[in-house]
Amino acid sequence: MALPGAEPRRGRGGGRDALDAINVAEGAKDDAVFVINTGRDPKEVRAKLKAKPSQKVFTIDATKIAIETIGRPCRTHPCSVR
Repeated sequence: MALPGAEPRRGRGGGRDALDAINVAEGAKDDAVFVINTGRDPKEVRAKLKAKPSQKVFTIDATKIAIETIGRPCRTHPCSVR
């Protein structure tokens, strides 16, 4: 499930993002659910992760939402609205 109107984005690492750096699906349980912060299509992310059919993959462009909502990205640390 992708956020409507979300556009694909690449990370700061020269066009690479975390999905290019590590396979988080490796060793995951058969009923795992992946929620990935990206503008990529869920089908693309599923293929990249090599997720099993029994595993669920959801994408949401949370960074885009944060920028539109509070004017700045919220990374993996807590952020507060000022």
